[in-house]
Amino acid sequence: MRKTIFGFSLVTLLLWSSVGYSKTSLTRRSLLGKEPFHFLTENIQENLNSKKNYSLIQNLVHIISDPQDGLIHFLNLELNEDGSIINFIRQTEDNNDKQIVSMLDLIKKPAVLARAADRDILIIKCNACSAENGGSLQLDYLYNGMTMSYKHLKLDLIKDGEWKLFSQKNSHDKIISLRLVPRVVFGQLVGIKEILVNR
Repeated sequence: MRKTIFGFSLVTLLLWSSVGYSKTSLTRRSLLGKEPFHFLTENIQENLNSKKNYSLIQNLVHIISDPQDGLIHFLNLELNEDGSIINFIRQTEDNNDKQIVSMLDLIKKPAVLARAADRDILIIKCNACSAENGGSLQLDYLYNGMTMSYKHLKLDLIKDGEWKLFSQKNSHDKIISLRLVPRVVFGQLVGIKEILVNR
């Protein structure tokens, strides 16, 4: 009887710890390590000699990061005069934090956008893309940091006057926003549960 009561108490305690978690604590309470969830940034120094005569910045999509208390990141494209893609630029709202990924580099290999501790949380791939015509874009996100299992969101990057993103599952609606939903176990962040489109 005592063992039954003890077991019930233990289960109740574990359940209570997983309910009603505070979003503000997610960056601190993580099974992924002591380092909080964060997007990668670079120290960018403008070099006047390397600045191009012409470039245009177009917003492609904004990413709402619930593991960071709803912080918004913009995924922008830097375009050449002919509209071809030079760089992907990830920039944080109301902040100078940014990461620049060359289109040529992205065609050759994936780029990590977000990390927690020593684990890659959000990875962008565009292996079958071209700077002129776009192609198939994929976001890999860490679903379970304990088993290192990933899930994928497949997108189409299409040039139609301007550059647009579409889901391969639903090719009718242009993607405006992507929401990263945290996967929480017993009140602690273990990965990304899903990426919601336009929600």
